[in-house]
Amino acid sequence: MNNIISADNHLQISYSPESWQLISTELETPTTLLRATPEGLVAHPVFVEARKLPGATLFPAQIARVILGYAPENEAWRLGMLLIESTGTKLDTLSMQWCELAKWETGTDLNGEMRVASQSLARVINRPFQFIEPHTITRVSAFSETPLASGSVSEDVDKTIDLPLVPLQKLPINIKDTRLVLTGEGVMFERPTGWWLRNFARILIYAVAFVLFVVLAIGTQSNGLASVEPDWLPTAGLGIAIVIFGNILWLGAKLLRASTVVVDTQRREIYNQGIIFPFVNWRVGFDAVDFVVISQSPAKPQGRPSRDAPMNIEQDVWIHAACGDEFYEVMAVEEVAGKSYNWDNIRRHDHHSIRRQLFLAEYDTPAHHAATHIAERVGVPLYLDIR
Repeated sequence: MNNIISADNHLQISYSPESWQLISTELETPTTLLRATPEGLVAHPVFVEARKLPGATLFPAQIARVILGYAPENEAWRLGMLLIESTGTKLDTLSMQWCELAKWETGTDLNGEMRVASQSLARVINRPFQFIEPHTITRVSAFSETPLASGSVSEDVDKTIDLPLVPLQKLPINIKDTRLVLTGEGVMFERPTGWWLRNFARILIYAVAFVLFVVLAIGTQSNGLASVEPDWLPTAGLGIAIVIFGNILWLGAKLLRASTVVVDTQRREIYNQGIIFPFVNWRVGFDAVDFVVISQSPAKPQGRPSRDAPMNIEQDVWIHAACGDEFYEVMAVEEVAGKSYNWDNIRRHDHHSIRRQLFLAEYDTPAHHAATHIAERVGVPLYLDIR
């Protein structure tokens, strides 16, 4: 059962441990202006326009913290969020946008309920909560509709989380057995020569082994070669030869099925095409792509020389182009290595299913740089999806 608290301007807050809603009761039919779940917030178009939000969907990582505090300039309690600019590489107050959700005039006897409702929002979206007491000297500009001034945040909250500026890697970008390269049409993933040579070498080695096992298995039975003991060894050798032949077929099919994904900025389309047999497997136009998402397993720490050094990380990565309910695989690579300059934060928050904005300072790997290149060329948002 949801708890409900009223606010000024015909607003209500309905909250539970799993959800949080801001509802307008101004009209005969109540309208949900903002709905929050652990996956993020969805805003009504009217609320998006009124608060100048970057979009109708806000992911938890776009929210620095939830704030409830007293603003003497309005003589009111105000509940809102600090939003992080998408281009921010330094999580400081200068790059944050204040988004007010609700307010209560002085004299409202709801102090305890206001705080519980505000904390509930912070818990639902798993973001920090800051409560600002009346007469706190450093808190006044936290409620400004303009960017905050330095030193305007309460002393119990870190004013700045310094993240290094991670420049986007230039092409080509090598990602284990594939690489993203620049072409005359745009960019494309290709298999490096070493990948082809390694697989052809394996086929050759398997072929030699196959012939040897077949000759030894059959020769000992029919061509006068010395008999072997025990008698079942030739049969075992023939079984091994069959297994080796299966590996040859599997490697051959792998090479025949090898494909590449091309992001054609001239024709404004993405397509998957075979390399040996150049048939197009799928094709989508830029206009049909809603966003690019880089899905990954939770990052595994690989150690770091000191507490202040970036953490070496490793994760499995998939890049998809999202078109409505369809997701087209652009790349899939296992055990991609890289670094994280904000490991303590992602270790706490990115261990369960969550989709949010990507910061390269958090996941500095070749795959994440490649996904950024693709999203920029298609002209759509890029999201990180932890699975």
